[in-house]
Amino acid sequence: MNPRDAHALGLLLRFALTRRLRPAENLDYRRLVERLQRDGAFAASFGELADGMGLIVLSTDDYGVILGCRDDSPFSMRLTDFRTSMKSDDRVLYGLILLTIASWCFPRASELDDYGEGVRRLSVPDVTGHLIELSERLAENADRDAAADHPELRQAWRIVLEGAASKPTASGRRTSTTLAGRVKYTLQKLAEHGLLVPAGDDKKESFKTTRAFRTQLRDLTANEAFALVRAASAVDEDL
Repeated sequence: MNPRDAHALGLLLRFALTRRLRPAENLDYRRLVERLQRDGAFAASFGELADGMGLIVLSTDDYGVILGCRDDSPFSMRLTDFRTSMKSDDRVLYGLILLTIASWCFPRASELDDYGEGVRRLSVPDVTGHLIELSERLAENADRDAAADHPELRQAWRIVLEGAASKPTASGRRTSTTLAGRVKYTLQKLAEHGLLVPAGDDKKESFKTTRAFRTQLRDLTANEAFALVRAASAVDEDL
């Protein structure tokens, strides 16, 4: 490999890791993406470079290069990166919130592959309401069918239904300990990583999805907990 190619590969990786940067906004990035699409040897080298850093090339298109992470990658998000000093209840609750956001945005697995569907819009009240309804359905399904039960999901929906995370403050503010506050925190974290973007008049409460978010969610389709959440959302795949 010549030095120019090494520099180009490193530059492309830097662009791919830069949150919210798109080829349409940067001429060098656009040229490198075009080369990646037409030059098989260059694409293979980029894949090897990414793999050596614990990264996975999920997609390459006009939107840019979307990367995923292996668990051992220095770029992967740890629980402490998401929120420090989380207890067991916090971890499972935030896990359910993330699954709720995914099921709200893409209730059908087929939609994850259909880029023609466009973006999804969501807000703190939307997701919070969906989370409560979803928890009620998960509880009902677990009572009816043992196969629809899941230890961590059970712990999470019990927290939601028992109201431990949604008690209002005396002033009525949404603190990080209320259910809506935790939903808001999660949406803002996803926006920080370029998976959502603020939308609407209240950009702290309303968001829309990005293609990166849709692409990252494809790995969830085989997840057992996500399958149960989807089933509880009661969406007919044939519709």
